[in-house]
Amino acid sequence: MILCAVSGPPAMAGRFYLESSGKDFQAIIIADMPTGTADFAARELQHYIKCVTGAVLPVLSDTEDDLPIPAVLVGPSRLTRELDLDEHTLPPEGFFLKTTDDYLVIAGNDHPAWTKEIYEKEEWVFLGDIKREAGTRIGTLYGVYSFLEEFAGVGWYFAGPLGEVVPEDRDVGVPQLDRVVAPDFSYRRLGIGQEGSLGELPFPETQRFYYQELDRRFLLRLRTGAYPAYYCNHSMYYWGSLFGEKHPEYFALVDGERTNDWGWTGENRGGAQRDFCWGSPAMIQQQIQEMRRFFGGEIERHRWIWVYADKSAYPIAGNDGTMRACECEHCSKWVNREGEYRRSQSDLYAYHLSEVAKVAAEEFPTKYIIGLAYGPRMLPPQRVELPKNVMMCLAFTWTPTLYDPETKAAYDGLVADWCKQAKIACMWEYTNAFRAHTPHMPLVVPHAVAQEIKARKGQVGGFYFCHFATSVFDQLELWLAGQLMWDADQEVEALIGRFFADLYSPAAEPVKSIYLYLEDLWREEMQTYSPPVDRTQWASAPWWKSYPRERIWAQVFTPVRMMETLKLLAEARRLARDNLTIQRRLDRLETGLKLALAESFAADYER
Repeated sequence: MILCAVSGPPAMAGRFYLESSGKDFQAIIIADMPTGTADFAARELQHYIKCVTGAVLPVLSDTEDDLPIPAVLVGPSRLTRELDLDEHTLPPEGFFLKTTDDYLVIAGNDHPAWTKEIYEKEEWVFLGDIKREAGTRIGTLYGVYSFLEEFAGVGWYFAGPLGEVVPEDRDVGVPQLDRVVAPDFSYRRLGIGQEGSLGELPFPETQRFYYQELDRRFLLRLRTGAYPAYYCNHSMYYWGSLFGEKHPEYFALVDGERTNDWGWTGENRGGAQRDFCWGSPAMIQQQIQEMRRFFGGEIERHRWIWVYADKSAYPIAGNDGTMRACECEHCSKWVNREGEYRRSQSDLYAYHLSEVAKVAAEEFPTKYIIGLAYGPRMLPPQRVELPKNVMMCLAFTWTPTLYDPETKAAYDGLVADWCKQAKIACMWEYTNAFRAHTPHMPLVVPHAVAQEIKARKGQVGGFYFCHFATSVFDQLELWLAGQLMWDADQEVEALIGRFFADLYSPAAEPVKSIYLYLEDLWREEMQTYSPPVDRTQWASAPWWKSYPRERIWAQVFTPVRMMETLKLLAEARRLARDNLTIQRRLDRLETGLKLALAESFAADYER
């Protein structure tokens, strides 16, 4: 389903034209047998150009006679080859954006696995196999969305029709162009929960189209919907069921007992937490055998893990939770129990990764091993040097704490140390962990997110901004993250201004003031709060886990402060009183602010 901001022909149609000749475009041309991506991209372009200018361009095959010009060439075709544009030379997810006397070319290297049915199907579609095989070959669609943003003024700011901004009755003139465009980060992922996105749509009929609207609309339009899916997560989830009964030696020895009876969090009987026997020669050999299966193309053995993992990197990571280290003779010699690195299992884990990587380097010289710096393995190893064919994902920060200078300095130092040790494939950013169970918590952190992305350009492969549930309060940071992960050189304040101007003009300023006021409240809290643990002691759990939740309402988002935001909202409503669409957006914001105010009052009453 694609909805348009205009319900009929505009009163005064605009033009879609080539500036060099002053001539209007006559058609959109695609290959005779286009990929699903090129076909969908052409129809997206057709739809939005009609919405913006009123021009209705037919989508024609490049094999038809007497093709009209000037025309837009969408996706690789006979005509792009005649222009000597070879899509196979493009970088991953890249595209040509080029004009000639007769054409505007928007063409990327598109994989046929992205079929028409994927884009059209209304219910959930399993995309694991597609992303594994074809995640980076979707450039034509990203090219169309980039073009529509830059030249037609179209914007997608949160999932669903209410988050879409489409100008009307506008001219779209295309200047001379000759670009090869590609993203700054190869890994761009936003974890967006359903609660605050489609649950707030004013169109009930779209509720059942959650996956289509989110996974195959909003995230693609934000150019984060398809990615090289290095599996930087808990990849050994199935080891208990595969090996627990016959090979207890693969699992950690703790208090004289080995066990494998855990779930996702690693909790077992008696409340203890167990890990793997990372130093065991037998367990390392089993890991090597699993690595050979993975690079050999098998996915069923670890179906919901390996199917999402890019074939270039074998993932090795333990289960969730801060586990107790194995106490056997093989592991004990690698575990640090004193000094800054106390309780750190980083050397033990690095030893395991290195042993597997040595075999991989001989048998699969173009492949990587990928590890996860997380929990007791978050520090760089001290005694083990990681081989060059080991990549890492870093997962150890809650982005909102970066408003505290001391925490940020320690965090930046840790990232820099890791970058000296290994290639960093991805940084797992816990932007939403604290508010996960309170999605209406008015925690606003766009500048921390933006600063983090801009600082990591050229340093890491990309980001996963982990949101368990979203709300009206984090939509700015999500959109900002999508923009900057694609092009980190964009000016942050200009992007923030665009977000509010497009969604709320003429009420942009008071709404922007609400968000920046909430952000300043949190910044002040981070710069004054003293955590009960040493925030530079990275060997233990991050200090935000000990942050007392009650402080949120008692010290930060108090009833008096939340009432201030409602005063600003009232001014916004006055300025936008004649605009129903903006009033609906303000309804969403008002709901979030009142929920936060109610919780703040309740906390105040309990005290």
